[in-house]
Amino acid sequence: MRVTTVSTVLTLTAGRWRLSIQDGRHTVSLATSEEAAGNFNLAEWLQENPTEISGKVTPYPDLSALGMTGLTVNGAQPRYGDVFAQWMSLPGRDQAPTPLRAGAFAITPGAVTPAGKRYLAIAHAQNVSVRRLDLEAARFTAHTPARDLERVSAEAALVERRNADALARGSWPPLARGPISALVRQVRIEAGLFAAAADHPPALAAWRPQLAQLTPALQARSHLVRRALRLPEPLGGQLSTPAARPAG
Repeated sequence: MRVTTVSTVLTLTAGRWRLSIQDGRHTVSLATSEEAAGNFNLAEWLQENPTEISGKVTPYPDLSALGMTGLTVNGAQPRYGDVFAQWMSLPGRDQAPTPLRAGAFAITPGAVTPAGKRYLAIAHAQNVSVRRLDLEAARFTAHTPARDLERVSAEAALVERRNADALARGSWPPLARGPISALVRQVRIEAGLFAAAADHPPALAAWRPQLAQLTPALQARSHLVRRALRLPEPLGGQLSTPAARPAG
């Protein structure tokens, strides 16, 4: 089997991104100022099905095994917990990255473990309830009666308690127990905040920022749980700035 090594380097210098790609014999480089002022926190490797102009999927080529080695970010190997993984879906099977070790990973058939399925079922139930409440809360205005804020807060507190209880009762593999416990603690903090708002509702202008402040911690803990259970990340991948509550 022929093995081809391709090296890529992406650097930001003087407000311009420079990309170099080398396959051992040839080097191609390009530079651009596009997105040079933004926060760069996403790099992707994509492999897509070829399609015809009509949209019909053509037969997939027979490709050799793929492996990634020598990954560095700002000159150092990235921590596994900081790396987001999404799976590629193929007819009848999925392809997933292996855990990151010594700056290397491979693409292998992906399979969700029983523990991963339990977590996804719990997260799905919680997400359905959260989305319903978030849609209702998004319609709130400064003229929304306090009783509506109290009701939605009380329902949200119940949803978060149920989610935390379901996670705490689950049987998890050793590597996931720490991240699950940390997520449970964070969810209970959110449940307590909703419960307090149900008893003494603050002004809407204060209610929303209080919840937004919890978003980064919830996202980070959910991410580490998925890493420990070797699950793909929700679409969207990298951590975002405070906004709506994250999906599990």
